[in-house]
Amino acid sequence: MILITGTTGLVGTHLLAYLHLQEEKSNAIIGLYRSEDKKEHCLKVIAEVYGEETANNARQINWKMGDICDLPFLESLFKNVKYVYHCAGLISNAPSKEKELRKVNIEGTANLVNLSIHNDVIKFCYLSSIASLGEASNKQLIHEENFKEEHGKASLYSISKYGGEMEVWRGTQEGLDAIIINPGVIIGEGFYVSGSGEIIGKAANNFPIYINKITGFVDVKNVVFAMHKGVKSRLKNQRYILVSENLSMKDVQFQLAQQLGKKKPFIPLKIWMLIALILVESILSLMRISKRKLSYSVVHDALKAKKYNSKKSINELGVDYTPVNETLKRVAKHYLSFSS
Repeated sequence: MILITGTTGLVGTHLLAYLHLQEEKSNAIIGLYRSEDKKEHCLKVIAEVYGEETANNARQINWKMGDICDLPFLESLFKNVKYVYHCAGLISNAPSKEKELRKVNIEGTANLVNLSIHNDVIKFCYLSSIASLGEASNKQLIHEENFKEEHGKASLYSISKYGGEMEVWRGTQEGLDAIIINPGVIIGEGFYVSGSGEIIGKAANNFPIYINKITGFVDVKNVVFAMHKGVKSRLKNQRYILVSENLSMKDVQFQLAQQLGKKKPFIPLKIWMLIALILVESILSLMRISKRKLSYSVVHDALKAKKYNSKKSINELGVDYTPVNETLKRVAKHYLSFSS
């Protein structure tokens, strides 16, 4: 049996479709999800991108609604589970979400690791992020051995994903075979209002601000290929950076605007803008009008250029990266065809 957490997210949805294309049987897959609306959206995206036959196969898996922090619920699922793809996670940098970030991304991962050890899972795959990585010295490319050292300046999200990784590494010391995947900004079809897909939704709505920051980008289809390859291979207790290209966020935003037939953003993001926004959010939070969405920790990395080395994933997983411009064209076409 294969267990997928976060089945209805961007990566989980495309992973579910990919497993069916690899002829994994529907009754051999358990898919965790949090709401019926998200489940239906997942199936809708699979039908649009991979075809109705693949969507029909996806409908036949063992869908289970639940929470990775609910230990008794998880315990009931693990009978006969041999492979785990842990894609579930909370993405936020809101101060009000700090406890939830730690609970979901660290405690939830610990639950899955412990149950995997107890139930003799063959391979555990953890979907992390480049946000959990440390920085390279002397402006070198960041690679898999760059562990995060300064937590004081790190974002709440990056700390929680780093904590999740530590639980996986702890599991490997207790006999669990695992791989960790560290993708860059993931671009893929079907998810345009939150997470990495928000960049597409904002471009479609003529968002006027562009970001002068270099980071890594990757196609969601490259991510799910690497996850499956890692799980099915003899590789173990390794992590892999998945980045197709290191690009300016500004250039990606401009390409998206062009592909979507929208205006290019014209206002450069400045640090003072972020600080002002956080101050306004703080005032509104004190007045109990709305909660803060950003913490000051995001300011440190907001415009910092970071470049990543993904040679290890090419050499060991055989990832043939899709050029980012091709990914953007494909995803923009899907947005224009199916989003209303």
